[in-house]
Amino acid sequence: MNIVEILENRRSIRKFDRREVSFRQLAGLVDAGNTSIPLYKDIDVQFRLIRKGADFAKKICGSAGYFGIVFDAPHYIVSISEKKEGFLENLGYRMEQMMLKAQEEDIGTCWTEVFHYHDKIKEILDIYDDSKLILAVTPIGYEKENFTDKMIKQVENQGVSRKSVDELIWGGDWNKEHTRKWAERYKQIIDKARLAPSWANQQPWKFILHHEHLVLCIKKESVGGHLSINMNRIDGGIVMLYFQLIAAHEGVRGVWKKVSSTEMMNISITDKHEAVGIFKPVGHYQ
Repeated sequence: MNIVEILENRRSIRKFDRREVSFRQLAGLVDAGNTSIPLYKDIDVQFRLIRKGADFAKKICGSAGYFGIVFDAPHYIVSISEKKEGFLENLGYRMEQMMLKAQEEDIGTCWTEVFHYHDKIKEILDIYDDSKLILAVTPIGYEKENFTDKMIKQVENQGVSRKSVDELIWGGDWNKEHTRKWAERYKQIIDKARLAPSWANQQPWKFILHHEHLVLCIKKESVGGHLSINMNRIDGGIVMLYFQLIAAHEGVRGVWKKVSSTEMMNISITDKHEAVGIFKPVGHYQ
């Protein structure tokens, strides 16, 4: 199965049965996370297995999940990230690789952001390093699904609408003659990458073509409190991963870099968005 087919079948699991995943597979998932390719090599990220999921679920009840409702699963994996420039995108980029590994093995996962309660979860896990943050966990297990669940899911899927490519591309050089070949190729890639998971499928992304480079902008939506961070950047890291994988599959080799202030001098964006990365092709595409 290629990356496009994987993305088309990518889904979040919210109901789990009581079957435990083998320790070998659990260890493999944690290892996949800890050895995942980083977006930025200077940011430390670790993944920790919570094997006794029922005990952990009781402790975090009211502190994780959707509106404090925990997805009851036999296991959990917690992400622990160093706080540095680009750490949110880096977390999304790396944790999604681990979740893709789980999907390959028919193991269910679901992005669960815990930024409002990260201090409590750090305390539960005996982590007292102020430079480390816990912003996302995923339940781990096998899907529990009956006939009614399947029918509901079919109805929900019919109602899910994703933004079109035209809604996601923004300003820049899309309509200029000298960048036409890049515009056409990037649109094809974005059309597939737009299926990447994001919070409530909001797709908080905008893509700007600048010469042969592609700038990713994310909608600003800062979390209150002392962290004051834009959690949409995690979704940015996820779509950066899929864009890069799909681009490689389509014959476009490239890497994501942080956007410099010099590069942004010639790129115009609204004050409701922020640039989080720039994709730079390497060599000539096939």
